[in-house]
Amino acid sequence: MKKYRGYIPEFITKRANEFTTREELNNYLHDAKVYTRGYANQYRKNKYGFVKRNIEIARAKRLVDEANKIRKKKREELALKEFKSRGESTGMTALDRFLMGDDRYQAYKPLKFDFNKIKNQKHFEKRIQHIIDSSTKDYFDSRSNQLKANLLDAIQTNWGNLGNEAYEFIKSLPADEVLTLFETEDVFNFETFGSPSGLSDISKNIERFYQTFKLGAYSD
Repeated sequence: MKKYRGYIPEFITKRANEFTTREELNNYLHDAKVYTRGYANQYRKNKYGFVKRNIEIARAKRLVDEANKIRKKKREELALKEFKSRGESTGMTALDRFLMGDDRYQAYKPLKFDFNKIKNQKHFEKRIQHIIDSSTKDYFDSRSNQLKANLLDAIQTNWGNLGNEAYEFIKSLPADEVLTLFETEDVFNFETFGSPSGLSDISKNIERFYQTFKLGAYSD
């Protein structure tokens, strides 16, 4: 895992043909202007009295931009996933649910960096490290694995021996398939798994949910 060390690298010159998009070129030209005008090494103080050089603040914002490119791609993938309720079409995509504020998609929300909310150096480094960590494939892989582990724990805790079949079924699924079920089926969420009133419904339908995901069909 890449670690934030607090250092500021030398400004690296690049040729125009090294940029793959116009946006990358524009960002580079902006950084060059900031750096060469001496603004980079000027200090800025926020409302907490915390002080940082402008180049460090700019780097934090650039890291946010990089992380948000990945999150944007994840949201675009949600647009391709049909959202269902008990296996039946709702006429919505998973992206529609995201835009409605569904909490299950928290990891895909754009990140922000507000220097005025940073209280001290420890807070600054922690924030930067989170931004770096959430820009990696490992971050989303670990999220899928943790979701599966939490789901298995919820089944075992709430169902006991009655949940053995469902437990083994979920356990047999790859973590990314569990994540897809979680993102595309209304009933397939932690709230229902933690509610005794919702457990029987899932017990009857969990196999159907899986078939919905694999085959795109729902049948009795």
